[in-house]
Amino acid sequence: MAKKNYDELATKVVDLVGGKENISYFTHCITRLRFNVKDKGLVKEDQIKKISNVVGCQWLGDQLQIIIGQNVNEAYQLICTMNGLKEEASIDENLDKENDKKKFNIKKTLLVIVDCMAPLFPMLIGSSLLKAVCILMSTAGWVEETNMTYQFFYNAAEAGMYYFPVFLGATAAKRFGANLGLGMLMGAMLLHPSIQGLLNSGEPLTLLGLPVTTQYVYYSNSIVPAILMVWVMSHIEKFFKKHLPSAIKSMLTPFLTLVIMIPLGFIVLGPAAAIVGAGFSGLINGIYNTLGPIAVAGLTAAFPWIISTGMHSAVLPPYYMWALSTMGAAGIAIAIKMKKADSKSVAVSSGVSSILTGIREPVLFGVDLKYSKCMIAATIGGAVGGLIVGFAGVKGYAGQNSLLGLVTFALGGTNNLIWMVVAVIASIVVTFIMTLFMYKGESIDD
Repeated sequence: MAKKNYDELATKVVDLVGGKENISYFTHCITRLRFNVKDKGLVKEDQIKKISNVVGCQWLGDQLQIIIGQNVNEAYQLICTMNGLKEEASIDENLDKENDKKKFNIKKTLLVIVDCMAPLFPMLIGSSLLKAVCILMSTAGWVEETNMTYQFFYNAAEAGMYYFPVFLGATAAKRFGANLGLGMLMGAMLLHPSIQGLLNSGEPLTLLGLPVTTQYVYYSNSIVPAILMVWVMSHIEKFFKKHLPSAIKSMLTPFLTLVIMIPLGFIVLGPAAAIVGAGFSGLINGIYNTLGPIAVAGLTAAFPWIISTGMHSAVLPPYYMWALSTMGAAGIAIAIKMKKADSKSVAVSSGVSSILTGIREPVLFGVDLKYSKCMIAATIGGAVGGLIVGFAGVKGYAGQNSLLGLVTFALGGTNNLIWMVVAVIASIVVTFIMTLFMYKGESIDD
């Protein structure tokens, strides 16, 4: 992206943060401009958010962080040049110590996941749409699944999700200030064929004499295990970097980090989400046996939030269909009110891919969680679909998670399929309308 694209930002931003005299320090990190200001009351945050190429703003104490993206260095240099500001060294590690002192906050935790996911959205959108085209061509009978060309395209698209923990390991390493290679290794070791073979063998496993949980452990396509492992790894790596002698630091830091992280990852961190998920699944089944259709509605209402925590693999397949559809519908609806072309494009493409293919990460982390009313609308839409399916007694027969899998409900008879179609349509329509209604007369690009 050329520097001239940041002309509007460089021309306006200093005045909008209260002028040069209100800036006590100005630097940047990997994706954000960071203004430390003397008087927060002088900052016109709403106007800053409307500037071209500004993704968003947030406060950390008296520091205003303006989210730009990967080309933040170009914007920073232009702002300094045009406004006579001193260029400071960039912040390589995004360590917001003031945030660390605060109590646990689920919203901020989800935003950390968003930060890790954001660089991967183009890959997710591209691979999910390519996969959707392949599935549509196969379903329509235009190409056989045994066709060699089809297999190359389909499997290449599938690789984007299968190896997702590896990609996520890299972006999480950047977010937590860890080594990029070690971060990728955290994700890669979860997917190694031999380790997967051990986990799926059904045999009791031990590591250093301690038991390794294998039940309900699925690492491909996962989000939370890789991020959690890289976060813990970043602290271990920094400890060794700080305390080891300089002469042996470069050699022993990665070695000792791996010696600790391998057993910690497979014995504690990786299985943790699986154990919680298994308990969650048991709880849901117990509630369903007691409350029936009301429980289905409650679960589908909560499903977008459950997906954001990575515990959705513990939930029965039929719940996927309209829950993912509501998230996509919310993304498409909010795109109508978005003013920025790039934001609109991401919302539409990720929303469509969520509905068609069931790949939910781009629309969830790129749109819905950023605009919380999308999640509220998806919650309402999910509840409506859940009530319909619950009272109609719809049964699912396969683990399909997209509209392309609707045909599998025909195995339960015509009425079973019809009610499922009605539930999906009702969920999408309600979510779409609720999203538009809740944002009536408001600006979306904030």
